[in-house]
Amino acid sequence: MSLQNLSEINPHLALWQSENWVSPVERDWERFVRKVEAILGHGLDGDDQTDGYSIDTAHDFFAEGETPEAYALEAMANEMELEAAFGPMLVHPGAVMSDHIRYLVATAFFGIIILAMLTFGSPVGALAAAVLGAFCLGAAIYA
Repeated sequence: MSLQNLSEINPHLALWQSENWVSPVERDWERFVRKVEAILGHGLDGDDQTDGYSIDTAHDFFAEGETPEAYALEAMANEMELEAAFGPMLVHPGAVMSDHIRYLVATAFFGIIILAMLTFGSPVGALAAAVLGAFCLGAAIYA
């Protein structure tokens, strides 16, 4: 009796496993990012020149075998250097908005426009809704 291949038993499960396989290096990279973000208190989606940190530089540190703490210290030093040169950094609300909140804000934009068209029917109501909607959409895009 021979052992059957998983793809022969259940091809859907075999396909799912192949699509969801994550290499050990990728798992280590994800742990590295989570640790750095926990230390810094924010995500790594930034630009070295304007924010003092970036996902690309973090990956360079990771690839060189550095620790998450080493990159976090580097990023904090860069942030302090930028703050000393240009003053305190302002964090716009979008910087701390989660993807879920961005989705809700964008959905609210379209809801406001539809509501204005159905309810008000007047140019003033549509204009007011468009202004509110543009604000919501701008917040979602800017974030």
